Amino acid sequence: MIQGRRSLLVTGQERLLLREPEGGAAPVARLEAGVVGELIGCSGRWCEVSAGGYDGWLPRDAFYGVYPDEIVD
Repeated sequence: MIQGRRSLLVTGQERLLLREPEGGAAPVARLEAGVVGELIGCSGRWCEVSAGGYDGWLPRDAFYGVYPDEIVD
């Protein structure tokens, strides 16, 4: 079955899902490598994602699922 939503795979080490798209923002959750989530949108260095029941922001180099300069609305 084809889904109309984008998925992502967290790569590398454990990543912090942040409340805002900035490095010093408060963490919402810790995501282990291998976690699969939903890509909500990307612009610039940050992407809004949903994973494990949490919504927040990850830098685009923290996961697989989007091209380096791709804009996702």
